[in-house]
Amino acid sequence: MNLPDLSSSMLHQLILMIAIWFVTGIFVRFFGRIMKAADERSAAFNIEKRTFKAIDHMLDTIVIILAIALSLSVLGISGVLYTTLTAFGVIGLIIGLAIKDLTSNIFAGIMMIFNPSFLIGEYIEVDNYAGTVEKISLRMTTLRRSDGVLLNIPNTLFITKAVINYSAAEKRRLEIKVGIANENDIEMALTLLEKAAEEHEKTLPGEAIHVVMTDVKDYAVDLTLRFWVPSDSLMASTSEVLMNITELFKKNNIELAIPLRKYV
Repeated sequence: MNLPDLSSSMLHQLILMIAIWFVTGIFVRFFGRIMKAADERSAAFNIEKRTFKAIDHMLDTIVIILAIALSLSVLGISGVLYTTLTAFGVIGLIIGLAIKDLTSNIFAGIMMIFNPSFLIGEYIEVDNYAGTVEKISLRMTTLRRSDGVLLNIPNTLFITKAVINYSAAEKRRLEIKVGIANENDIEMALTLLEKAAEEHEKTLPGEAIHVVMTDVKDYAVDLTLRFWVPSDSLMASTSEVLMNITELFKKNNIELAIPLRKYV
């Protein structure tokens, strides 16, 4: 190889090396900005500040290792490159299989930060699990059920299943079903149900109150009352309206149905 050819080859290698490390620098800065944005968005979550720095350092390390491998290839050190990539490939495969669920939950947690469907203190339901959100971390979310039990749910569940956020709505439709004996005055019972909702102080004005007959059985007629209340008073409203219905039915001689039981 003559001198001009050698100089051209070295120049080509130099340009490739500059390009490799320039792109590496872009990726490092990009990951830094992403983690900084995630850190700022995590103010409403219970996540340690060091977590995002650790993830940033991990991503930077991966990019730098790839840049070193490409640099070795450009310099023609294929043997070292092959050995290095083989070693990192085996190690990466072992680590990847060992922490597959962990990394999936962490990336799910990052997605939840950038596109949150719920916050701490809100009442949610996902895949038959329901409770108030107590803690959101990158790996799992903690819910407190109505009976006080804590549920630790992997974050992947929140991006693969439908999440119902009961706290997101300012109002909720309350539905109460009652059964009355067949011999009762159905029209009066419907009127009394509507009256119970109207007299409730939490019933939202301007929202329709519906009372309908929903089923007829051998021993009873099923009636349904639907009306709207603020979301934060759902359980209290249910109890108070049921008590009012019971009192109104007693005063007007409306008997609740008692299903017949057959004992063998």
